[in-house]
Amino acid sequence: MIKKLLIVLGVLVVAIAAGVPGWFYLAHPKTRPAPDMEAQDSPSAVERGRYLAEAMTGCPACHSPIDESRPGDFPVADMLYAGRTFTGAFPGTIVAPNLTPDPETGIGAWTDGETCAPSARVSAATDARSSR
Repeated sequence: MIKKLLIVLGVLVVAIAAGVPGWFYLAHPKTRPAPDMEAQDSPSAVERGRYLAEAMTGCPACHSPIDESRPGDFPVADMLYAGRTFTGAFPGTIVAPNLTPDPETGIGAWTDGETCAPSARVSAATDARSSR
């Protein structure tokens, strides 16, 4: 009986010892400040960005509201990149943020470094709403 209790206690200690660092890693990922940079705004650079966002990565698919009156996932024409909320298929609610240049609801108040930096490695969020 004592041997079983010690085994259970040992497993519990190992689980806690592995779980605490794992929780910190997932809940508080390493971030660094966004770089101080200025993005190019030439017509060719803007067109290249549009190509990357729409043709290569498909950003409008998640970051645009869907026209429910049409079959398929066609974005609402006037609301490209205005954000989208996913409910029902996932536990909880998933929000794809607004990527428009509006300073109040989108990313218009962000610096070029915050909008151009890879969000997986750089904290591009200016507040809690934009990062979660």
